[in-house]
Amino acid sequence: MLATDRVHDAFIGDSPEHAFMHGPTFMGNPLACRVALESLAVFEQENYLDKIARLSELLRRELCDDAELRQHPEVVDVRVLGAAAVIETRCADNLEGVGEFARRHGVWLRPIGRWLYTMPAYITTEEQIRRITSTMKAWFER
Repeated sequence: MLATDRVHDAFIGDSPEHAFMHGPTFMGNPLACRVALESLAVFEQENYLDKIARLSELLRRELCDDAELRQHPEVVDVRVLGAAAVIETRCADNLEGVGEFARRHGVWLRPIGRWLYTMPAYITTEEQIRRITSTMKAWFER
């Protein structure tokens, strides 16, 4: 990819946790576009909208319905939209070290500012979702 130094430098951070992790997906490549069309066909054939609805409901039960998490003094809000869930905190400092903490629990989490979020793959199992959400909640139980 070609970019000016100014654009390139905007993507770089001190560490992977602070870099803007961006990987172009299709970029107009004919082969990649064909693969994308096939992916959309599989998405429809495999009824992924139902899978996403189930993930959404599980994320809601595990995070939004957790009264203790919602009442935590560092937590501002807990919300889910589709297969994305976020715990909003009062300030980014509340999440310093959460990436390393999560990796020790076998989970990849990377906060953005004061938001701790997850966007699991649509094929993620219930057991895996519970591992992700329990790790997110464990951060606030330290």
